[in-house]
Amino acid sequence: MVEPFYPSPVATDGKLYLTSSVGSVAVVSAEVQWETLAISDLDERIYVSPAIADETLLVRTRSSLYAFGPGERPARLELQAHRKGAAK
Repeated sequence: MVEPFYPSPVATDGKLYLTSSVGSVAVVSAEVQWETLAISDLDERIYVSPAIADETLLVRTRSSLYAFGPGERPARLELQAHRKGAAK
């Protein structure tokens, strides 16, 4: 994966979470010889660092907030301020 990674990575439970500015979320093992564990493409730019709360990874894109929890499908919340056609 060769993409610009501007947001800072976060780490927990032996894993490192990286978000690229083009919308990918990569999970790698936090070891000397790291291994890619997962990659998700959110199809939307990411300019802020992810956050971790209560074993949930929170990723903010331009128009949505995603929550990735252990053993669950990602939840997506659309943010009103950036929705197409929303009043400014």
